[in-house]
This record gives sequence, structure tokens and C-alpha cells, in this order.
Amino acid sequence: LGVAEFLLSAISVGFWVQQMTPPHELPKHAGRFEVMSCAIFTLSYIVNFFRAELVPASIWHPSALVDVVTVVPVVMLTCSSEQQQEWPSLMYLRSYRLLQAWSLIQEHGGLSWVPEFALAVATM
Repeated sequence: LGVAEFLLSAISVGFWVQQMTPPHELPKHAGRFEVMSCAIFTLSYIVNFFRAELVPASIWHPSALVDVVTVVPVVMLTCSSEQQQEWPSLMYLRSYRLLQAWSLIQEHGGLSWVPEFALAVATM
């Protein structure tokens, strides 16, 4: 789940950067990708909630808050029967989850094949 979250967060941040630069357009498949990635982020939120033994305080963890503020607007816009409304994009917050997933993968040895110098440069 950590690798999937890392990749999806990286792509989400990439889409956000593309959306914020002129001409402010995203590829046609970006909407479907957002919905799919939000399903994975929701699954991650639920798994982390169970890992925290269903303690209500875990809802206020920074990673949980990032999941909520990036998933809920996408779900609301997708479920809305009205035209697409303007909603402030908070997808740049996925960069926090990207760094968190990177640290988790690095900690568990998932990047053991990457030279130490390259890891140091990427982490800076």
C-alpha cells in the first residue's frame, strides 16, 4: 500500500503542478485517475485507522487530515449531479504523503537497491 500511495501521490502532485501552470488544463484521463487514486487513499486512511486500534485521536494525525482534505472534494465533485464547480485544489498536500511514503519505503528496505548517494540527493 505504501508503494501505491507513493506513486499515486507523486502523480497527483504532478497533475496539480500541471493544473496550476498555464493553460491550466489537465489531460482527459486525469479525472478518472483522481477518483481511482482517492479510492486508494481512502483505503489507506481506513487501514491506518485500524492500525491505530480505532483510537479517535488518530483522526487528527497530519496524514489523516491530508487524506480527508484531498479526498472529500474529489468525492463531492464526482457525486454532484451539477456542473463542475470550482473548488480550491489541495492536491499539493499530497506531497506530504509522498514524503511520508518515501520515508516508510526507505525505512523498510524497499530502496536497498538504490545507492546511498542517490537516496541522499533525493531526500535533500
